[in-house]
Amino acid sequence: MDTARQTNQELELRLAEAEQTIASLQKASACASAGGNGSAGLFELEQALAASEARNLAILDASSDLMIRFDHVGTYLEFHWQHETALAPPEWFLGKRSDEVLSPATSKLLMDAVRAALATGKVQKFDFQLPTSLEEDEYCDFEARLVALGEDEVLVVCRNINERKRANKALKASELQLAQAQKTARLGSFQSSFDANFSHCSEELCNILGLPRENRTPTHKDLFNCVHPDDRRRFVSDFGNARAGRLQQRESEYRVILPNGVCRYISSNIDVVLNSHGIPMHLLGTLQDITERKLAQESLKSSEEKYRTLVETSPYCIHQIDTQGRIISMNRAGLQMLDEKDEDSIVGQLYLDRVSDEDRNLVALLLDGACQGEASEFEFRSANGLDFRSTFVPVFKSDKTVDRLLGLTQDITSLKADQLKLAASEARYRTLMKDANDAILLINAETGMLVDANQEAQEMLGRTHKEILLLHFNDVHPPNEHTNYKDLFLSRLEDGGGVLGESSVVDREGLLIPVEISASMIEMEDDRIIQGIYRNLTERRKIEKALQQKEAEIAKVSRLSTLGELTGGLAHELNQPLTAIANYVEALKDLVPAEDSENNDLHKILSSLGKTTFRTSAIISRLRGLIQKAAPHRSNMDINDLTEELLTFYLPQLEESHIQVRLELAQDLPQLHLDPIQIEQVLLNLIKNAQAAMESTTKDRRELVICTQQTENHVELSVTDSGQGLPTKNVEQLFDYFFTTTPGGLGVGLQVCRTIMESHKGSVVAQNNPRGGAIFRLSFPLSTTEINHVG
Repeated sequence: MDTARQTNQELELRLAEAEQTIASLQKASACASAGGNGSAGLFELEQALAASEARNLAILDASSDLMIRFDHVGTYLEFHWQHETALAPPEWFLGKRSDEVLSPATSKLLMDAVRAALATGKVQKFDFQLPTSLEEDEYCDFEARLVALGEDEVLVVCRNINERKRANKALKASELQLAQAQKTARLGSFQSSFDANFSHCSEELCNILGLPRENRTPTHKDLFNCVHPDDRRRFVSDFGNARAGRLQQRESEYRVILPNGVCRYISSNIDVVLNSHGIPMHLLGTLQDITERKLAQESLKSSEEKYRTLVETSPYCIHQIDTQGRIISMNRAGLQMLDEKDEDSIVGQLYLDRVSDEDRNLVALLLDGACQGEASEFEFRSANGLDFRSTFVPVFKSDKTVDRLLGLTQDITSLKADQLKLAASEARYRTLMKDANDAILLINAETGMLVDANQEAQEMLGRTHKEILLLHFNDVHPPNEHTNYKDLFLSRLEDGGGVLGESSVVDREGLLIPVEISASMIEMEDDRIIQGIYRNLTERRKIEKALQQKEAEIAKVSRLSTLGELTGGLAHELNQPLTAIANYVEALKDLVPAEDSENNDLHKILSSLGKTTFRTSAIISRLRGLIQKAAPHRSNMDINDLTEELLTFYLPQLEESHIQVRLELAQDLPQLHLDPIQIEQVLLNLIKNAQAAMESTTKDRRELVICTQQTENHVELSVTDSGQGLPTKNVEQLFDYFFTTTPGGLGVGLQVCRTIMESHKGSVVAQNNPRGGAIFRLSFPLSTTEINHVG
């Protein structure tokens, strides 16, 4: 598959080079026609074209695949095949039609694929046979991939699959022979971990114990129940020794009771598989029905012959070496791997002589470990250039010393080559998936199961790659879209794919994430895969929502302006009766003599009522000044007095919120030229913001600190709270219009504060308090024309 893809890419590059060369020739010809000196340039282009054609021919000569280029009616335009038993030279095919060369069935198969490729633009795949000789009835099986080259031509790349078919056939035959050999030998095998039940049992083991064939992973209890009651104690002891790593030096024999009540004898072998560090990994065991051996010695001989047959027919190299590293025996498969004709030519030779020089020291070290009683598994390269994977287990004598090593070796040359190709292909695929900015999900078109996902998809769904591979399409889409699966993907993808529209996906927490889906259908091996590209629309939705909120806030500001005008009128109406009440109180005070002791308390009450009335009138007047769009009125005043006056009427609200107020006002501050209404508005806004910031703070920690001090050129007033601090890392964002973190807030207060301070040629800054909370600092510049020093 990789070779065909590489060939297609090389042919496409060659076509591009040819087109570029033709364009250059046309340009040079045009220059020559215009009277320019284009002969030298034309000669260089002809040389470049010849060099390009030479490189393309070298690429084709290096390929062992059969490559043919046809036109839309099946005429041979180009033929390339380096097979030494080809029917005729490549030139013989040129100009001939497919039905003149191929059999009718093969020609029809080819033309159907040609028409499909030209119509759809997709790669077509099919298998066919070609004769390799005219004298002998020999055929070669090919796997063909056909791709369109433009509108009238196609390229067919054919790979010889004879060896693959032979290997598959041999593998199936070997598996059948192994199963038949186990059945014939009445030998069952099992594998078990140390802390769990059996991970695998052969079908023959189930037959021996009378267990259901479908129960290929029985529990230890199932096996225990099959053992005769008189043999169970010994069975538990032997199995426990094996689990503890104490290998048995003999076969263990037990009686088992089958479900039909028949008693049979079995022989058990349990081995502990150790890793290269001598740590037990798992148990391997066999159970053999030796009832017949108990009855007659001939059954043992028959079993040995059958075992030998099993070894000789095995596709793996089964061999034995002594503790000195000399070969004792080797089956037919091993001899073929080492290019030996018979067993006599290799018996007695050192096993290390068959190992490559670079791996010899490692293999020697591992074999020494096996001779010390440790099973070992390793990979190495043989002296004849093949890659092997070998497993050696020690065979012990009766005195528990190692007698010889039994080895099982597999030729993994082709496997390693395929693994390298697969790793390279996987790396390219993963790079593309990783670099994508959008989430990508691969979905099996037939089953709807997810088969792959990139990092963006994992982050969007909040799931790991392994978790995603267990999900179905319905698991990542809301229930109301489950019935649209066929319509959403398959039906529309048959028409060409592209953008399918907006939808939503469900993350691990069940939250819906808006997405825009684009999809296409791709072919992966024998499956049709949907490649879905999911663009996350969450940020876009947030921006749209933010714009809607800003529009609502602007409307709210407009309504507030109207409300301010109404409030100003109301304040004006209230101020008149309050003034009248104050006048009546003063009149009553004049009617009640203050020196009369009997009326002293009444006189005090009237004085208090008059002060309260005037204070109420002043508050309403100040409210009118804040609301009305009157021109600022500035005068020289003490910032400390202004602060204390503001707290006089707002202190009850702070006490109601359990906020302790601490004033740290510097003495002898110069008077400032200020608009008191505007500065009170700024200070009130900062105090209210501090009050809102401390709502989540415990009552015993709520503290508001107002400080004043004089620097060299400024008077500074700071408001410090013990709240959660500034809600944004970008402090300047706090002073933007409509930015607010307070529910129901307009987001205009701090911007108004900055505007007022700038009109006074001052500034307002914010910062986080290292001890918790936030600090807002108002800075007023000193000017000799605007300052009257106290005293």
